[in-house]
Amino acid sequence: MLDFLLFAKARRNQQNTEIDSTSQLAVEQNEQQLQNSKPIWEIFEDFTNELPEEVIAQLPTDRAAQLDHKFC
Repeated sequence: MLDFLLFAKARRNQQNTEIDSTSQLAVEQNEQQLQNSKPIWEIFEDFTNELPEEVIAQLPTDRAAQLDHKFC
C-alpha cells in the first residue's frame, strides 16, 4: 500500500512539473509574439501602402463627412 501511495505522489508531482513547464513555455511564446508584433498604426500604414491608386482615388476627400452618401 505504501508503494502505491509513493507512486501516486511521484506521478502527481511529475504531472504538476509537466503542467508548469508547459505553462512557462506558453508564456514565453506569448511574450516573444508580443515583441515581434507590430504596433497597430504600422499595420494600418502597411495596409494603406498596398492600396491601388484606383481605390485611393475613390475615397472621400472631405474626411468621411459624406461617407454614407458616397458608398451606401
